[in-house]
Amino acid sequence: MHSWTSLDADSTAFLGSLDAAGANAFDDRFLVADARRVAIVERAALAAALPARRAAFAAAGLGQPRLTSAAQLPLDDRHVLVTATWAAGSVELASTYLLRRTTGGPRAIAYVSHRDLESAIESATAVDT
Repeated sequence: MHSWTSLDADSTAFLGSLDAAGANAFDDRFLVADARRVAIVERAALAAALPARRAAFAAAGLGQPRLTSAAQLPLDDRHVLVTATWAAGSVELASTYLLRRTTGGPRAIAYVSHRDLESAIESATAVDT
């Protein structure tokens, strides 16, 4: 039986690389789930969407999200579930990633956003005005 633990070096590197590596931290195609949809997304589509996401945080005066907590659940030798909480201004976001260990490092093959990003930003903006 596996249990949640602190991050190992691979999971720490994955979360640390999200800002710098952006879409390159994800597999060529990966599953995305949030409050509105479930879809298979191409890495190129994520890469195209990241600048708009950064701009939305900046426009709301929230700054970029920073990691506040994380844990992992090893599933087998190749897969690990990583949960992370991020904060940007007054907005707290929770995400879960299913990582596959590869020779090039861990890659996200699934990503779940536990809070609708647009609603979170709108709520923070409404509170701050």
